[in-house]
Parts: sequence; structure tokens; C-alpha cells
Amino acid sequence: MMPAAHTISSAGTNSPLFSVTPSAFTDVTGVPVADTATATDYQQALQSSGAAKADVVVPLVTVQGCIAAYDAFQALGIKRTVVTTGLCYGTPMTQHLQKDLGLKDQVPDGWYFGGYGYSYFIPDAASGMTTYLAKIRQYGPPNVEYTGFAGPDFASLLTIVKFMNAIGADKITPDAVSAQINAFHGPMMLVAGPMNCGASAVFPSLCGTQMGVEQYKGLKWTPVADALNNAAIDPSKA
Repeated sequence: MMPAAHTISSAGTNSPLFSVTPSAFTDVTGVPVADTATATDYQQALQSSGAAKADVVVPLVTVQGCIAAYDAFQALGIKRTVVTTGLCYGTPMTQHLQKDLGLKDQVPDGWYFGGYGYSYFIPDAASGMTTYLAKIRQYGPPNVEYTGFAGPDFASLLTIVKFMNAIGADKITPDAVSAQINAFHGPMMLVAGPMNCGASAVFPSLCGTQMGVEQYKGLKWTPVADALNNAAIDPSKA
């Protein structure tokens, strides 16, 4: 069984993350929660979804929701496998664990995180991650949030500039930019695998075709299935 708590405004069980979970998990219970939900609200969601007896729990929520979900797990004493998204390893989560709770962990110990196929916390040169982190240190303000969507936004901006340079400053039009996007199949900075913009019926603005999963355990990050260990996942083929 695989309960999932997801915010009402999110994609919920339509998320690509669900298509890469093992086929053995045939019983999926989705429980929507509000964006403003507290740890108490998450306790109710976890209890109603049967999380205490689940094989896997999948919180598809914002970083604030992740913090509330973590606190709910602790309050209920639920120790199950947790698979979530990169939104859960944002700086606020680290601050909550270290400053509020006095832990050494950067994120909840043992959790699995689905993301873009490369990791902010296992930087490599080939993907451009070391370049991105260097520029964050060089130009970013102290304590800037550099995880989550920040990396892909940075990479997307550079890619759009590349497209505009290819078109020519005096020839830039919406159609010309669209043509560049549609013809672009990678490689894409910070994102694993080939690009195929518009191929997803659920997320038509999505260009990436692969994702990755890493685990944080014992104060260390480990690639589970991502581009760093040449095992990035194509959800359409999982």
C-alpha cells in the first residue's frame, strides 16, 4: 500500500513520481491537504491514509508541507519508507531540523528524494552543477535558497539566452523562440536525459524526459537511480 499526502493545488497522484514506483504498489490512497496545513492536519491525513501500515508514504507537498509532514511522522511515531520530491530538501527544512530540533541532519534521515537527475548535494562538473553552485556563492546573497526550482530556472535562463543568440537580436519573435525550443533535445544544464518539450500530456510545458532519485541517510547523500550512476529513470518506460 502506498498512501500519498498531496496539496490540493498540486498535481498530486498525477505526478510523474507515481509512474516510477514499483508495480507491486497497487493500492494507492491519495489524501489532499491544504497548502496551509499544520502538523496536526498532516497527522490526520497520515492516519486516514493508513500510513502506519504502508509500504511507502509519498508526500507531494511544498517545503512547508514537508516540515509539517515530518513533524507529524515524529508525533505519531510512524517509521515508514518516505519518497518525496526535491521541494522537501529546501533550506527551510534544514533550518527546522538543525535550529528548531537540534539535529545534525540536512534533511530527514532515510528519506528518498525524486528530482531532475542530478543533485545539488553531490555536485558534478559534467551537468553544470559545480558551475551553478560556484555562481550562487559568487553572486547570491547570504542564505539564498538555491535548491528546488532555483537550479532549473538558472539553467533555463541560460538556455533561452542561447536560443536568442542563435536567432539574432533583430529576428527574435515568439515563433522563432518556439521553433528553437521544439528543436532542442539537449543536453540541458542540471537536467538528466534528452529533452522533448511538449511530449507530456499531463505537463505540456515539461521538456525533461528523465528523473533521478537520491537518498539521504547517515548524514550522506547517495545516488539511487539518477544520471550520476547512469541509472536515470524515464517515467514513460518505468
